[in-house]
Amino acid sequence: MPSPHLRIRASGYGGSGYFNPFTEEKVIGVTTALDAISKPGVVQWAVDQTAAYAIANIDALLERDEERGYAFLRWYHNRMTPKKFDDPEIDIYDYHSGVLSDLADLGTWVHEYVEMVVKGLIPPDPYREEHEEMADVFDEWWEKQEVKNMHSEVTVFGPDYGGTGDIRCQLKVDGEWEWFAIDVKTSRAVYDSHVAQLSAYGAADTYAKEVPKNTEGAVEYKKKWFVPEPLPPVQNYAVLQIRPSDWDNYGNYIEPHCTLHKIKQEKIAAGWEMFRGSVQVKKGQAAYNKIVRKEKREAQK
Repeated sequence: MPSPHLRIRASGYGGSGYFNPFTEEKVIGVTTALDAISKPGVVQWAVDQTAAYAIANIDALLERDEERGYAFLRWYHNRMTPKKFDDPEIDIYDYHSGVLSDLADLGTWVHEYVEMVVKGLIPPDPYREEHEEMADVFDEWWEKQEVKNMHSEVTVFGPDYGGTGDIRCQLKVDGEWEWFAIDVKTSRAVYDSHVAQLSAYGAADTYAKEVPKNTEGAVEYKKKWFVPEPLPPVQNYAVLQIRPSDWDNYGNYIEPHCTLHKIKQEKIAAGWEMFRGSVQVKKGQAAYNKIVRKEKREAQK
């Protein structure tokens, strides 16, 4: 899935960001800001895969002393490269090939699939069983929805940040049309960082609409033209969880499912406070690192 046209690799805040063509500023990206919040799913993934590798290679592990055994497990944890993440021959549930799980392939593929379906375009073909399961459950859920005024994968801007929102649309609820901000996730649970991310997308008030050249009021950036369009206020926030078949911690089988988790407003308010705090942390780190770099340059003179 191609990156949004306005995303930039270096925001100055320790990660990617966005160029706001309407203010001509580099702003922090939502996901970069939220790097300041711990993500238990990522930590648990690393623990699970290292444990699986140790059990499957117990004989090789017992042949080593403690120091070499420690290095043996650390080597496994660090050997996966980003290039391997996209290799269709690698089974994401196969520990010895490096399990990707929710962190990259599942999320990337299902986001592209959802984007294409909701836009009425041709979605990508599944090349793993997990993809087929997720596509089936999402299609079943989507066919039941009444939707209008769809915004999908558009670049949005808040006062000092930018991001790419998954879905903002109107859904019919009990016969009434209501605005939803929906974030698509493939994780096993809804975490506080997801709520913070959703609150930031929902609080954004402008999106960059790409238009033809010479459109009145359009701003050019890298041979693309954009106009600022207001976003409607959000009435409901939700995480759309799309999962392939799985097993819980007790060995019980879990069917593939697509579940819309509505997030209470008080949680969104708390998530917004987390997001704003994360932005301040990143800004403080950037200011601190700038001072450190200046001190190093002066010391080298």
